[in-house]
Amino acid sequence: METVLNAPRSVLDSADLVAAAEAMIPFLREKAPETNKLRRPSDTVRARLKAAGLARVWQPKRYGGADILRAVGRGCGSTAWILAQNVQHNLMLANWPEQAQDEIWGEMPDALVSGILIPGVGKAVKVDGGYTLSGRWPFVSGCQIADWIIFTGDCVDSEGKPEELHFVVPREQVQILDTWYTIGLQGSSSQDCTLDDVFVPKHMTVSMHDLKGHGRSPGSKVNRGVAIQGPALRHVRLLHWLRRAGNRRSSGGLLRRQRPQAGRHHVRQQRGQLHDATGEGC
Repeated sequence: METVLNAPRSVLDSADLVAAAEAMIPFLREKAPETNKLRRPSDTVRARLKAAGLARVWQPKRYGGADILRAVGRGCGSTAWILAQNVQHNLMLANWPEQAQDEIWGEMPDALVSGILIPGVGKAVKVDGGYTLSGRWPFVSGCQIADWIIFTGDCVDSEGKPEELHFVVPREQVQILDTWYTIGLQGSSSQDCTLDDVFVPKHMTVSMHDLKGHGRSPGSKVNRGVAIQGPALRHVRLLHWLRRAGNRRSSGGLLRRQRPQAGRHHVRQQRGQLHDATGEGC
């Protein structure tokens, strides 16, 4: 039996989210110049994203999250970019231990989570109860309006081999540098972030090995929805291939027409298998 934790929250419906996103388009367009000028969404935009429930897409349903992500970019490209990062990290955080998810979403179900997953940038040292993390990470989109930020760091194990780890850190513990001056996505708040020996509890950490565990991450024990990542990633790869193929010419016209159809069929087949196994769509 799936339980939604008791708190002042409601389970979101994808149709309601679409309607909420559509309703925000005029507001986001109006605020887009200010977003570009500030190089981040304003506090007003941040509040509206949370109030509309859009920050909770891909958050596990047991915390009141929704099931499906829909684009909201017709309003403001920079804000949509940040929101895409936020909801992607909701899905990623579903792999963390339950204690970490409770700490992040238990008191703040609409928490905004930014992050950057560049290996080899951060350095972690194992200490009693967790790790200390140091480093400077570039292009952390949405960091100035985030509540939590995910960083990647290497920690040398007992055999002297570097282990790639992911850490979740409260924004208040992060130093944000004013480095984002660009022509495109001016308001995406993709600043550099630094940490200097910041302690991260063990339960706020997962290893890359865990994330590649084919549905056997710490969070998979409580979140069945983590299983959708396989079909979702295949769908993303198919879309990426279609975008690239659109600008190419080939003498094999029949083959060119069949390959996207075969890819779509494979994605649909996997979605059907997932529905049969869990009783839920994706």
